[in-house]
Amino acid sequence: MVKEKLEKLKMQLSSLKIATKKPVCKICFEEFIPQSFQNFYDNPEICPACRKKVQRIYHFYKIEGVQVNALFLYENPLGEWLFQYKESMDIELKNIFLKDLNTILSFMYIGYYLVLMPSSKDNLTRRGFNHLLEIFNNLNIKMIEDLLIKKDNVDQKKLNKKEREKHKDFIGSNDLLRISGKKILLVDDVISTGNSIKQALKVLKEGNPKKIKILIIAENK
Repeated sequence: MVKEKLEKLKMQLSSLKIATKKPVCKICFEEFIPQSFQNFYDNPEICPACRKKVQRIYHFYKIEGVQVNALFLYENPLGEWLFQYKESMDIELKNIFLKDLNTILSFMYIGYYLVLMPSSKDNLTRRGFNHLLEIFNNLNIKMIEDLLIKKDNVDQKKLNKKEREKHKDFIGSNDLLRISGKKILLVDDVISTGNSIKQALKVLKEGNPKKIKILIIAENK
């Protein structure tokens, strides 16, 4: 009887040890203690020291009359982390961008449905994963997957104004009836000129959503 109780106590202590183990930062690989209840609750994967290196701005403005919320400035080291994640296919970094903001963002966009900006087929094949899907899966917000599609594999960031005009209808859609009457949160990782976002908004508005807002991880000024 006593032996059984001791064994049960050992198991409970072992479980407690695992549950209270310090998280390890995915950037500097150091153990850390979350500094707030929100961080503890959301189980962040980046330490406070590394997070402080990134300027959080919550910049609200409008594109085509639609509210945009840009969370960070696109500058190093955030730019380096995004490059490592997307171009070096380091999928282990997927949780460092938004996971510790899960609670506040999920509250801000209650009732919305996530719609991802589309990636080209070439990039999806090369990476082996959808980089936006992996990042935004952290949010407790329902997602409408594969709604927007890229009609070609042209990288808009590499085109001049004249070339962009030639490829202005490069975003299409799959079944816009899925967003009719719904509140839509269009999401992307980086915004620069806003041309891709404008094209996506044009397509989304054809689906008669109740409302559209935009959430961007980083703003490239």
